Amino acid sequence: MQPVKVIIPWMPNESRQAGFDWVCGYYRHRLGHDSVHVELHSSKKPFNRSQVINRAVARFPGHKIVISDADCFLCDHALRRAVDEVDDELMLIPHNRFCPTSVIQKQWILDRDPAAKVTARWFMQTRRRPAQAGIWVVTHDFFMDAPMDERFHGWGCEDTEFLRRTATKRFNGPLYHIHHKRPSKEHFLRNKRLHRRIIKEVGFHESRDLET
Repeated sequence: MQPVKVIIPWMPNESRQAGFDWVCGYYRHRLGHDSVHVELHSSKKPFNRSQVINRAVARFPGHKIVISDADCFLCDHALRRAVDEVDDELMLIPHNRFCPTSVIQKQWILDRDPAAKVTARWFMQTRRRPAQAGIWVVTHDFFMDAPMDERFHGWGCEDTEFLRRTATKRFNGPLYHIHHKRPSKEHFLRNKRLHRRIIKEVGFHESRDLET
């Protein structure tokens, strides 16, 4: 059986700290105390999420990898299914509805024991269209064969570019997102221009996204 490692790319941020601590507890209870690896961005350069994720995945050959944002989690069934079913043929996206939370809902989550059961029925009225990122489940070898593009800085377009050249399978279920202050978008326009240039240079390759 392949070991499982949860990778959380992290740049210290006061508004996200409580949610980050809760999410770490959520994974440790379900996948083991040593399952969580937090990959820190400690450089003075702008946050490079792609670089941090690539560096972290490379550390764990032979593993199944859960790549999770520091503010996201799943219902228990979706997490178990994704970890059980992932293989070297596809990356799994174990959610098809983005579920943002309010400040009040965030506190409700943080007041719960992260070891308590998480169902797919929380906050049903807030659900939106599927998210590109949040949580992916993939094997080390599949990911490292074509890792994320490190030319993107900050947040924006790095997930879209990666998914358009990656074979994926999406599961039904919510992606819960713990509320925090909006991140800086100072690099978004630069990233958008880069993404357009990549498409122009190499073409548009839509991912094989199979929903079940």
